Amino acid sequence: MAPSMRLALFFGVALSLLKTAASAQTTTEVRRLHGIYSVASVSIDIALTQQSNPSVTDTELHASFAKLYADILSNPAVSGITLHIDWATLNPNPQSSSNPYDFSWLDDAFTAAATYNAANPSQAPRTVRLQVYVGFNSPSWLLNSIPTCDGLFMTPVQMPPSNCGMATFIGFQEGGESNTLPMPWNVTYNSALNTFLTALAARYLANPLFVAIDVMGPTAATSEMIVPTSGNTPAQTQFGGSLTPDDMWRTLLLFAYPGQTAYHATDQFLIDAWEAAINMFGQIFTGITLVVNTGDQFPIYRLAISPSCRRSPRIARWRAWIARRRQPLSRTSFSRPLPWETPRRWAKRG
Repeated sequence: MAPSMRLALFFGVALSLLKTAASAQTTTEVRRLHGIYSVASVSIDIALTQQSNPSVTDTELHASFAKLYADILSNPAVSGITLHIDWATLNPNPQSSSNPYDFSWLDDAFTAAATYNAANPSQAPRTVRLQVYVGFNSPSWLLNSIPTCDGLFMTPVQMPPSNCGMATFIGFQEGGESNTLPMPWNVTYNSALNTFLTALAARYLANPLFVAIDVMGPTAATSEMIVPTSGNTPAQTQFGGSLTPDDMWRTLLLFAYPGQTAYHATDQFLIDAWEAAINMFGQIFTGITLVVNTGDQFPIYRLAISPSCRRSPRIARWRAWIARRRQPLSRTSFSRPLPWETPRRWAKRG
């Protein structure tokens, strides 16, 4: 096995959200990240090893990770380990089953850190940061329980149930275990995530070596504030035509928030989802550092233009100007109102 390994500096660009229990009578010192943390991509390494050696056993994988972590922690420049791991890896079975979780993949790192610290008491303790990837990396049993919204994109439209909560995006640049993304507003998805995080905290929160976790939920394949958009995902052709991811989001929002114009062609749904995610993590993971990784890849919604406007020579000139500059057709592309929204004198001056 050749696990991927690289050093990752904890940049100040990430926001450290320090939360303590609301019920605490005295202020509890929050565990913090210090120095450089080496990244181990657990789920990716498992998949690559199983692909190259289909007969590899879990025991052999655990032994290989134990060696990897020991090598990482012996590096004097390293303060700890950041574990990249998929939700699907840690929660392979339904939460109603007798054995829903497999935390052994995390235990390997915590055991290695405790072993190193016990053998080197004069050094600063090595600690662990968790990045659990959800979204496209959600458990298959969960994805199978959420109705799809894909019928909205077919011709003719096949109306999905009102509680549909996932959509297919093929070719997202950051990959993922599946092509199916749960919607940030879906109740089933958020409830299952809350249950999983509660179990994760019950197992590790009391461990002093657990110092930080990344906030996630309304995410795609990592913990960054990124979802599939026309800028990072190709046009979708699996529905019988060609549809951009941004237009898919526009359709999804119209269906999910009927009559609520504040959510139509805006990022309000992501603002709400991130606020809820941060609050959820703050309630569950008290006394450790919460990390929010910002991003800039949210949908860009084009203005709806009537067929008669589309045939206008003036509109055609503007659209050609936009295309030459490869700018999205949005109000933010212009320093003044768009010509079809203004008196004729504006068009003459342009």
